[in-house]
Amino acid sequence: MVDEVEVRTRFCGEWVGGFEVVEQDEQSETVRVRRRSDGTVLPGTFAPHEVRPIGSVGRNRGRRSGRR
Repeated sequence: MVDEVEVRTRFCGEWVGGFEVVEQDEQSETVRVRRRSDGTVLPGTFAPHEVRPIGSVGRNRGRRSGRR
């Protein structure tokens, strides 16, 4: 499985592109992602609300909703 996605950063909540799904755990409903630029699989997993397909409708490029 390889789907190009954006992930929500845990530091500031922004969406960042350039990743792809490499593994999906059906039991825990989490995914592992790889950075496309260098092929590194990120440590840890991401929940469904932290990953979205590239080109999602209504996305805010680099901004969180309600940011102050």
